[in-house]
Amino acid sequence: MEKKSAQQAIVFYDGVCALCNSSVQFLLRIDKKSRLQFAPLQGETAQQLLPPSAIVELNSMVFLKEGILYKNSSAILHLLKSIGGIWQVFYCFILLPEKCRDAVYKFIARNRYKWFGKYESCKMPTEKDKSVLLK
Repeated sequence: MEKKSAQQAIVFYDGVCALCNSSVQFLLRIDKKSRLQFAPLQGETAQQLLPPSAIVELNSMVFLKEGILYKNSSAILHLLKSIGGIWQVFYCFILLPEKCRDAVYKFIARNRYKWFGKYESCKMPTEKDKSVLLK
């Protein structure tokens, strides 16, 4: 892993999930200052940096920033805050009880393959995205 990875925030996602991959593509577009890096939960970076409990269950996007690990709805809200700009306005949802936020998040996570599909393997990054996509 590069030094840059330790300094930047990393979004870990299910690499075979179509919704997760679409979310990563969306985040790549809105992260104008390249504050985020991305790694599949099935990859080497996740194995090195995450506790096994975060990898076993692929139902959550995981966000690692400054040594703090966020999961589920908290991961989404903290990463949007990290991007800044208009996107940080969504951080106000952190005021809702985590149990309520995560109930909605987990409902979508349980149904994501059925609704959005699943890839046979992790998608290959474009040349443009390779600088922020980790293994």
